[in-house]
Amino acid sequence: MAGVYAIKTETEVLYVGKANSFRTRFQSGHQALVRILLDGINPGLVKIITVPTTARFADDLLVLERGVIFALTPRYNSRIPSLKELAGEDMQLRTPTTGHLKDVLRFLPEPVVQAIEDHADTYGLTDQQVMEFAVANLLGLETTSIGDFAKDELKSLAELKEENEILKAKLRAAGLE
Repeated sequence: MAGVYAIKTETEVLYVGKANSFRTRFQSGHQALVRILLDGINPGLVKIITVPTTARFADDLLVLERGVIFALTPRYNSRIPSLKELAGEDMQLRTPTTGHLKDVLRFLPEPVVQAIEDHADTYGLTDQQVMEFAVANLLGLETTSIGDFAKDELKSLAELKEENEILKAKLRAAGLE
């Protein structure tokens, strides 16, 4: 199966790549994985997360990989694409923004951008925060780094799900749905 993969720890995406076949990608070794281990990162903390794509998107793997690398700037990717490379010479950019994740909004279909903006408005977040949460959720990160909030104000997706289940149980116990 083809798709994009990330080599990561619990709190950091270290490397992002693409593979036409996850099964064969690591059979003959992986240079970034070797560098990660040689740098002393505990092998027990290193995970490989795969995000498979359907055959319909197989031709777009390079674009998808480059977009994720641009957004996350993993430290073991030797080359981070520029905004110009990501956009291509002929692509019209929407509006000037700052921050890599904010720039990714320029390349998403308008209904996706609208959904992100609606989600941000609903929960009092910035578009970039919604993008960070989405990428963290996609890659299974349990922690996020959002500059506008103090670390003790943030909760991981797992914590929020647990709180939600507790609240549901309390409602059921009170005879409410």
